[in-house]
Amino acid sequence: MRRVYSRCRQVVIWLGERDEDILSPFAAVDEHFSEGGDASDLWARNPALCADDLVAHQAKLDGLALPVSELAGLPWFSRRWVLQEVAMAPHAVVVCGAYSIAWTTLANAVRWMVHARFNHSPGYLSQRENPTFHTEAVSNIMMMEYLRRGMVSTLFTILRNTRFCKCSDPRDVLYSILGISSDVDTYGDALVPDYSVGVEEVYRRFVVGSLVEKGSLAPLDVACIPPDEGALDLPSWVQDFSKIIRTGHVVDGWFSASGRSKLRLRFSDADKVLHAFGLVLDVIKRVNPWKDPEEREDQSHLEIRSSVKENGGSDREEEADAGRDTKGESEEGQGQTDQETGAGFEEDGNDDFDGIEEHSLARTWFLSRSRAFAFPNPAQEWDLERWEQFARTMVMDRASGGERVGPGFAQLFRQYVCHYTGAAGYSTEDFVTMDSSVLPWVPTWFLSETESGRFGRVLEHARAGDLVCVLDGAEMPYVIRRCGDGRYRFVCACYVHGLMYGEAFEAATQEHEELTFI
Repeated sequence: MRRVYSRCRQVVIWLGERDEDILSPFAAVDEHFSEGGDASDLWARNPALCADDLVAHQAKLDGLALPVSELAGLPWFSRRWVLQEVAMAPHAVVVCGAYSIAWTTLANAVRWMVHARFNHSPGYLSQRENPTFHTEAVSNIMMMEYLRRGMVSTLFTILRNTRFCKCSDPRDVLYSILGISSDVDTYGDALVPDYSVGVEEVYRRFVVGSLVEKGSLAPLDVACIPPDEGALDLPSWVQDFSKIIRTGHVVDGWFSASGRSKLRLRFSDADKVLHAFGLVLDVIKRVNPWKDPEEREDQSHLEIRSSVKENGGSDREEEADAGRDTKGESEEGQGQTDQETGAGFEEDGNDDFDGIEEHSLARTWFLSRSRAFAFPNPAQEWDLERWEQFARTMVMDRASGGERVGPGFAQLFRQYVCHYTGAAGYSTEDFVTMDSSVLPWVPTWFLSETESGRFGRVLEHARAGDLVCVLDGAEMPYVIRRCGDGRYRFVCACYVHGLMYGEAFEAATQEHEELTFI
């Protein structure tokens, strides 16, 4: 199919016959975004899209964002198999009845909406309950555009970034993207489509192909929701890739937990048991959930922000990033400065954030941490080193643009925490940027502490008593659980401060042991 779509003159995206519900947003998108060029060029040319004070012009922006979201929310854009139709086509046109717009027009509109909504106007954050904002479909269109531009190309990267796309057969989570992946041949025979085998076998072959043929532990690093009891008969080290979490994804190449070591592993029991060398370095002492399960709220308003952070950040940098290699693909994101984003609040205390739900959500979140972990108040402060450990853990050592946080971050983060816990009324333009670093990790990654006093971030199915290990050749540490017979179950990848760059792994004096995972 890759050859079919790449050799055609044009792909027609048919949205159906004339429908008044579709034609209105169709016309609005065509009117404002049909000039071509990227979103920043459109802002410069069209005053309606480039107000000096975006917050003050929120009603005007909402009027433009609404039709874009309505159009993006049509069922066609949620289908996984259509990715290759758009990605490989020399040209694509969106058609409704007798009306049509170029694909680039729709892509411009979606990219503008995402960046105006999340990079430029904090007021938009209160709009998450609006059912017409189709978060997942908007993310899918962004992904289609990145694929067209060649900014995302490896199989694993595409798999993770198409998590919002839908298909009726869970095997198609992998099979549907083989034709648009640049490195599918490096998996050997592991990914030859075969619908005579079950989904468990398809996923297992993918992981084995990655470990053996590519020498990569990346499939173990991806954060997935564990299968329901009895749903899939998978080894613990093979995840259900149809349930990749929606927010907070670690990018390949961010970390190097095993230093310069090389992957050493073998399989047994028909490749269902994994044996890998590594070190057990710590034990989880406690895990603190973000909120009680019955109190959790819908977090869909964070999904697009997370997706944009992974897939490219600023539109002005997309073209320059298109030629990056797979380790630095567009998912790493390129942040914007506060001046570019228009971030900033008056310095008159917590009232600046009243009415912006995301900030009150974060305040509640920090208060829950303060109770469970006895976080310091201004009268009982940690020393700067402890704040440094805590601050870097809370953002997975990454700033809003994906780069590693720099010197002075701990002090800024302390002010940020004190503001949200009500301990201080400090307000600064850095808060909006800090939110972009903190909030994508909130719904999924729970704060933890190890027996050695290391702060960490783990997925919700980790628990006290689980071990923290680093396997030879791994980029991230892993949470593992004893089975009682000398073997282990894989739980999840994790962030543990002090283990992420090979510090403890390379300094360890114990012999590397072969760990057996069932």
